[in-house]
Amino acid sequence: MKKMTGETLFCVKYLLEHGVNSSNFDDTAKLLEAFNVPEYKLVKLGKDEWFHELATKLRPLWPAGDKDGKWAWRDSVKNLSDRLKLLWQQRQLKEYSIDECLSCARRYLAQYENDTRYMMLLKYFIMKQKSIVDPKDGRLIYTIESRLADMLEGKSEIDALENEWDSILEDTSVGEGELV
Repeated sequence: MKKMTGETLFCVKYLLEHGVNSSNFDDTAKLLEAFNVPEYKLVKLGKDEWFHELATKLRPLWPAGDKDGKWAWRDSVKNLSDRLKLLWQQRQLKEYSIDECLSCARRYLAQYENDTRYMMLLKYFIMKQKSIVDPKDGRLIYTIESRLADMLEGKSEIDALENEWDSILEDTSVGEGELV
């Protein structure tokens, strides 16, 4: 008999009770009758918790201390979380995974690995409000800039270009030799 963890048995039981069945569940389903299946409380993360978790994971990616001895590289998790919520609301961003967001942040930071002079503070990487004077009537117009959102929204375009290059390189042959 296969050794199954309580978590695995719980998952199979949960899926079977909710109408999901698979041919590879048969052996495990028999184990449900033979063993006590632990009960777990499933808790769905709300959007507030998601923003809090993202802020918590973004924060350590930025350097500790102050930029130029004046401005903190990082901000509090609460402020970052609030900024992320506002960004998603203002830009009407679709749902992205935390890993996708962290990947964008890491790609951004990789550009400044040797020189952080022009690197943005974390709060401005997430979102920065800019004011522009309307040339018609002189009123201020506020816009929101976000490198994070730009990178997330452009990710699919970058992936498409990378896939296109990969397919070109795979399809290309150079006579009898290899492409090095």
